[in-house]
Amino acid sequence: MKPKLENSLLENLMSSRHSLGKISPMASQSLSGTYSFRNARVESLSKAWTYYETHSRLSRWRRTVSIASTASQTPSSAPLSSMNKFGTKSQNVLSTIDVRLGRAAQCVLKIRDFAVLSGARYAEEQNELFVEGVSKKRWPDSKHNRDADGIILQRGSGRRAGAIDIAPWNTEQRVQIPWEDHKAFIHLAGAFEMACADEGIAVRWGGNWDMDEIIMDDQTFQDLGHFEIVGEIQ
Repeated sequence: MKPKLENSLLENLMSSRHSLGKISPMASQSLSGTYSFRNARVESLSKAWTYYETHSRLSRWRRTVSIASTASQTPSSAPLSSMNKFGTKSQNVLSTIDVRLGRAAQCVLKIRDFAVLSGARYAEEQNELFVEGVSKKRWPDSKHNRDADGIILQRGSGRRAGAIDIAPWNTEQRVQIPWEDHKAFIHLAGAFEMACADEGIAVRWGGNWDMDEIIMDDQTFQDLGHFEIVGEIQ
C-alpha cells in the first residue's frame, strides 16, 4: 500500500471522530491524534478503519432510532428495525452475563446477526478450556469466572459474568461461523464496543488486549469474539 493511500486512511479515520458519538476510552485513546497512526503499520490502519467504521454505523443507527422515537413517542415504529433474533442457546448464555453486556448485545443485533457463545463459566468448564488451549486462564482467573466487580461466581448466587464471547454468523447460512473471516469479527467488535460505551462500560477486546492503537498485529493470542468489562465510563 502506498503512502498516499495510508494518508487517505488516516484522514478518513480522523474525520470520522465527529460521527462516532460516545465511545470508550480505548477508542478515544486511539483517535487522539495522527502521530500514533503514522507510526503503525498500514495493515493495522486498515483494520482500525474497519473497526471504527462500524462504530460510526451503529452511532448513526442509534441517532436515527432516537429521533424517530422522540417524534412519534412509539419506539416500535423506529426505522432500521431488524428481524435478527437470538437463538435459544444465545439467550441462555445471555442470562449468565452482566446485564449491561446483555443490553449491548441486543443493540448490536439490530445491525448485525451474531451468536452469543459463552458467558459465565464454572471450574470444570474453565479448566477444560485451559487444557485445550482455548483459554489462557485456569479457574478462577478468567473474567468469565467473575462478575464485573471481580467476585468469583458461585452457582445459585445470582451473580453474572463480566465477560462475553460472541461470533458473527456466516451471511449466507446461519449455521456456520466464519472463524477465518477476521474482517467480520472486527466489524462486530467495533459495533459491540460502541454499544458497551453507550451502556457506560469500558471493555477490553480480545483483538486488542493492551488497548492501544494497533489491532491484532502486536499480540500472539487472538480471541476476536471476547469482551470483558474493565471499568465504567463516567
